[in-house]
Amino acid sequence: MSIFGRRNQQRTKYREGNEVQLDRYKQNLCIRGNHIVSYETHVATIDHENETVTRHGWWSSTTSKHINYAASYLKYKVVDEGGE
Repeated sequence: MSIFGRRNQQRTKYREGNEVQLDRYKQNLCIRGNHIVSYETHVATIDHENETVTRHGWWSSTTSKHINYAASYLKYKVVDEGGE
């Protein structure tokens, strides 16, 4: 399967609303639909069309690592709410 086929499968998996545990930070980080959830708090939103992760507000260094890790896993850019 081509990289584009895998990317489309990946997008579909997250859009279906399934909870996805990532390889790292399994205890405290997951993707639920288009939400990145850290310590049971919705901290960022995934935009598959623009391939971005929008960070909602300021977070601790650990939660910021979670957001950056999830964005890197998806190969998406992190942007701040209301701008870059």
